[in-house]
Amino acid sequence: MPAQSRNSQLAPVPVAPTPQIRWPLSDTKFMSFLSELDQKEHIPTPQANQEAVILLEKWASEVDPDCGNPMDIGVFDFWPRTGIQDSPVQQFIGARVVTLYYRQRSQLCILEVFMALIRKGLVSLKALRKPWQAWSGEQNSNVMSQRLMVFEEGHRETEIKVPEEEPHVYWENDTATLALEWLATMIIRGSKDVNEVIEEIENSGMMGGRNETAWQDYQTRCADQEVVCNSEERVAHGGPEPPFFGFWLPHGLENMSEKEIRRSIDKHLEDFRRTETVFRGYFKFFE
Repeated sequence: MPAQSRNSQLAPVPVAPTPQIRWPLSDTKFMSFLSELDQKEHIPTPQANQEAVILLEKWASEVDPDCGNPMDIGVFDFWPRTGIQDSPVQQFIGARVVTLYYRQRSQLCILEVFMALIRKGLVSLKALRKPWQAWSGEQNSNVMSQRLMVFEEGHRETEIKVPEEEPHVYWENDTATLALEWLATMIIRGSKDVNEVIEEIENSGMMGGRNETAWQDYQTRCADQEVVCNSEERVAHGGPEPPFFGFWLPHGLENMSEKEIRRSIDKHLEDFRRTETVFRGYFKFFE
């Protein structure tokens, strides 16, 4: 059904804000730290190493390492069948801790955008009830995700260039693109006016300013394609499944009340905070 007028806002839902965290590529201290990791070997404490092993095995158990997902090939290459703790190279564990944290941190920033729109009454929590189809050719949500990539933070995270001579598993342009497609889908499902949502994102600066190069590209390819609200956008019929290692954005919450949905979001945030704690303890990285 087409988007309705801007006067028909959804009633605001009280959702507690998450602590503000900077988008990874905008955090110069964080990115400098990652660059330094390439220059030296890091040896964690035995306890920090064990906590990292447990965390990585937990997230690995939620995906199929043999499915050939291009986003995860670099993660699971040489992952010992007996468990990551048996890797003969210490840096193997550390690199995957970085991968997990980077992926989940960028998703947190995307979730913060969604929750800000909830608090403004522009999007409904009901959008999270149906499972999300990650792999889809639906033009509606694809155009919306392209619009989100016009904003500086979305553009930066999805346009990372992987140096061919020295690839890093934490350069996450593909996983960031898919996470933005999640946001695009939830906006389409849960709003009554997608144009008003875009206006709020732009005016608030929550995803940065407009990248002019990306804007011109969007105007060329997508400007004449209308995005319409659709509560059935990209509904997966096989139930919710993580599309890649470390995916944690909520969906498929089915018949939960809004109170239960908020509790589920809190649980997802706890999962991220656990990853953040392990990352900081492993590398002794404290801002």
